[in-house]
Amino acid sequence: MELQHILNELRDKNEIAIAEKYSCIANRYTIAFTALVVSGIFVSIIVQFWSILINIDVPMNISHQRSRHLFIITEYFIDQEKYFYLILFHMYVAFFIGTTVMVAIGTMLITYAQHTCGMFRIASYRIKHAMSIDILQNITPKNKILMTEGIIYAVDIHRQAMKFVFTSTIFVQYLRLIISFCFERLSKDLLSAFEIMMFCLITCGVVCVSINLFQIASSGNNVEELLFPFMFLFASVIYMFIANYIGQNVTDHNNYVFSTA
Repeated sequence: MELQHILNELRDKNEIAIAEKYSCIANRYTIAFTALVVSGIFVSIIVQFWSILINIDVPMNISHQRSRHLFIITEYFIDQEKYFYLILFHMYVAFFIGTTVMVAIGTMLITYAQHTCGMFRIASYRIKHAMSIDILQNITPKNKILMTEGIIYAVDIHRQAMKFVFTSTIFVQYLRLIISFCFERLSKDLLSAFEIMMFCLITCGVVCVSINLFQIASSGNNVEELLFPFMFLFASVIYMFIANYIGQNVTDHNNYVFSTA
């Protein structure tokens, strides 16, 4: 609601165009991630059932073992042979819900970051507009007022963007409270909630990559066991790359405001 209120206050057509541009970028990220995850789930389901179907002609004592193999190792306190397809259904439902939540949170953070970049870009535009050559070459009381108002508007939206970075998610707020409680004497300028959040996300990504690399090394030459670790490894690398890129993008847009001034 706060973001929508900020965007509704925009009146300049160039500022609206900037906001729409970054909103479009956020939508593209959302579509790309959603398509990637849906494709990954679909491929995993196809491969799982394909591994069952290709063993139909194999003798029963071999086929029974291989056809009942799950790509995701799970432990159930029931007869896994008797309820194999029920377990398979439960596993993929849980997998689908988990990946959906992960994509929803990730795309939400990306959307927040992109709109924050848009607000920084609007602040830069307002500074450029206020310090235009026409105004600087013709210093009059009226132009001074226009220049002052332009700088005020630029500082205001920059302040809102900085506030939005700190307060856009509950996770960031909670993390800030913990850090502020533990390090209350530390300068606030050194505590960027967005950077801390990205650090935690990248740390989780490194842990996931390490676990999947270990699983790949332990699986030997079994192609079926290599499929899911490779998929998770690819997703983790993309995830860390995007997290780094988005964090750096926000920092660059913020620095551009000061270089414009």
